[in-house]
Amino acid sequence: MQVDILSLFPRYFEGPFSESILARAREKGLVTIRQTDIRDFAQDKHNKVDDRPYGGGPGMVLMAEPVAQAIEKVKTPDTKVVYLSPQGKTLSASHCEELARCPHLVLLCGHYEGIDQRLIDTMVDEEISIGDYVLTSGCSPAVVLLDAVMRFVPGVLGHERAAQEDSFQNGILDCPHYTRPETWRGLSVPEVLQKGNHDHINKWRHTQSMLRTQRRRPALLSRYQQELESPRQMSPSEFGLHEITLPVSKLNKSKRFYRDVLGFVLVEETDRNLILELGSLRLRLQEGTLPQEELRSRFTLGPFTEEAIQKILDRMRRAHRGQETWEANSIDKSIELLDPDAYQWTLLELK
Repeated sequence: MQVDILSLFPRYFEGPFSESILARAREKGLVTIRQTDIRDFAQDKHNKVDDRPYGGGPGMVLMAEPVAQAIEKVKTPDTKVVYLSPQGKTLSASHCEELARCPHLVLLCGHYEGIDQRLIDTMVDEEISIGDYVLTSGCSPAVVLLDAVMRFVPGVLGHERAAQEDSFQNGILDCPHYTRPETWRGLSVPEVLQKGNHDHINKWRHTQSMLRTQRRRPALLSRYQQELESPRQMSPSEFGLHEITLPVSKLNKSKRFYRDVLGFVLVEETDRNLILELGSLRLRLQEGTLPQEELRSRFTLGPFTEEAIQKILDRMRRAHRGQETWEANSIDKSIELLDPDAYQWTLLELK
């Protein structure tokens, strides 16, 4: 992955990218990060890159031409230009996962009152904000975005499941975590975590995540239920998982479909088995002999919000290079699509 950061303060980034996980990712060649000083493209001897805003008002605005030349210097056919701005769409875990698939990111840092809108309209692919507050520049948001995105680049973290099981990745907050000693200042690790029954542990963690989200971020839980299950309030007794087992021809191909397109979370992986989860559904994929095509089961997922379905269809288009490989039913507002082994999935839209 190639990342170019365009700013007025390229030395700002020397520390964050020289330590910890990002430093190791650079050493492994998983990401190349370059800094570009926008002042290098100033049009006068004073290296001026900003001017007063038309219409009056406080502050200065970055001029379009120096920024345009900086972008053109690093841009390639695969480039996605992201402008870090308080006016952008708020960054999320799912958004970071999408950005991690981009071969070349250009992160444009805002400064002063912003950038000439004509530059944004013609050369920026997307505006992103890291929250509803204002910072002194876009440098800190660039660090935050890149740190969050790199967690989804294969090989950056020590375990593939690490990023998938963090807060927000499944739409809810993460569960509590414990380590040694077993008892600390009179407080013990929950018994279920000590017994080694992974089914019980997974259910306990899922329950704790749901309860924690309900207490701390009820709006987040409501959105999670709308996208993956139902809009009604759930009780802890309903947090069990329904399991489906499917024989598949190629595990890697099926993993890409269910994880990268439908949004399942990879829970466990062996040479001949995969376990993935989406909401209350656990899907066990086993490499083996497929049933005859006419005997293959049909399954239903949802209901999803319209936005959630659109995200799935966008991922389908990318996976099939722009081709639409599904059928839409306008009567019951559903989408029918096939997995790599011709199992049919119907996605229901929330009415």
